[in-house]
Amino acid sequence: MADQALKYIADAEKLGPKIEGVAVQPVEIKKVGIIGSGLMGGGIGMCCAEAGMKVVMVDMNKEGLERGMKIIEGNFKRSKRMSDEQKKACIDNMSGTIDMADCHDCDLVVEAVFEDMSVKKDIFSKLDKICKPSAFLCTNTSFLNIDEMASCTSRPQNFMGTHFFSPANVMKLLENVRGAKTSEVCVASMMHWGTRLKKNCILVNNCHGFVGNRMVQFYSGNARKLMEIGSAPQDVDMAAMKFGMAMGPIAMSDMVGLDLGVQALKTAGTFDPKTVIDHALVDQGRLGQKNKMGFYEYDDNRKPSPSAAVAEILRQVRENKGVKAETVSDEQKLEYLFYPMINEGFKILEEGIAQRPSDIDVCYTNGYSFPKKRGGPMYYADQIGLPKVKATLEKMGIVPAKLLVECAGSGKSLADFWASRTPVSKL
Repeated sequence: MADQALKYIADAEKLGPKIEGVAVQPVEIKKVGIIGSGLMGGGIGMCCAEAGMKVVMVDMNKEGLERGMKIIEGNFKRSKRMSDEQKKACIDNMSGTIDMADCHDCDLVVEAVFEDMSVKKDIFSKLDKICKPSAFLCTNTSFLNIDEMASCTSRPQNFMGTHFFSPANVMKLLENVRGAKTSEVCVASMMHWGTRLKKNCILVNNCHGFVGNRMVQFYSGNARKLMEIGSAPQDVDMAAMKFGMAMGPIAMSDMVGLDLGVQALKTAGTFDPKTVIDHALVDQGRLGQKNKMGFYEYDDNRKPSPSAAVAEILRQVRENKGVKAETVSDEQKLEYLFYPMINEGFKILEEGIAQRPSDIDVCYTNGYSFPKKRGGPMYYADQIGLPKVKATLEKMGIVPAKLLVECAGSGKSLADFWASRTPVSKL
């Protein structure tokens, strides 16, 4: 079964860059501007330089630029897969500036700053005036609205999302996001550019979170629900890791940081430490790995161990919500973690957000560490059996997607059902 899944994913990765209904020739990208020289921008710039493109790294201040360029140079020099000549060529392909106007002759400019819509729109309105009319403008956002950013330019046809995964010079997925007015030439050019960067590309439509982050919220959200109904953090993580995930969802949250976005919640008046587990931990000063205590306690080597304090916090949250702790089997844990996420994948296909089921699987195996031996969430759903997925969701109180109900009722797998119909696609 694992061999079949691995072959399926290999074929899916080859299929991902192929765009249904698009037959135009891509524009060759020779020079790229990157706005932001931090972790994401630096990684994207490294990919472009290694592919032989000239790269202009832009930062808002000299100190940030120098720091970013030093990290990039160090990463190249430490590489064990390139010769000294190749390393030098990559470094020589890159230049740094604090003046956005130096992007005037770039074929493509990728914005890679923090996730703030007003900041991004300001950058693109300036780039629109600076860049040559034929230049493509792209954003590395992981969830913000592509069309809203495109609207502040005079070239929405040359605008789209290019969502890389961190670290961008290592992770293989590129989730290209098409806006309402993105042209076929722009789509073809960004897919071709992505393959030149040796990424596994998929094309998705514009919606909040796109494909990857729209689905993953159900994985992380149901990890919290498992703790709420009685599972310990380490038991949830162990079930995920036995399944084949590289890291459990709870440990991942600690690594990212539990206080991410908390200030905005406090400002909005929605910070609720009495009934929301993450909020309760933050309220007790538990921020994750960054201060050696989150859902786990951490030693100086970041090795996690279970926390009695967290067990008490979980007990208190359950009490506040009137939830009685229950025993949950490993099979049930997997149902909680993956079935709602699979259901959202069916909705994504139903809405025409993704081109094909296999693109969702490429997204998850390459961007979210879903085990390739399982073939991705949509392939895994077929292995479970769609009637079982549907029935389990209903038992959990979740309304199955219309497409899932249709597929389960047809007696066909999703793969066979999808191949036999003409999907309604916005792509």
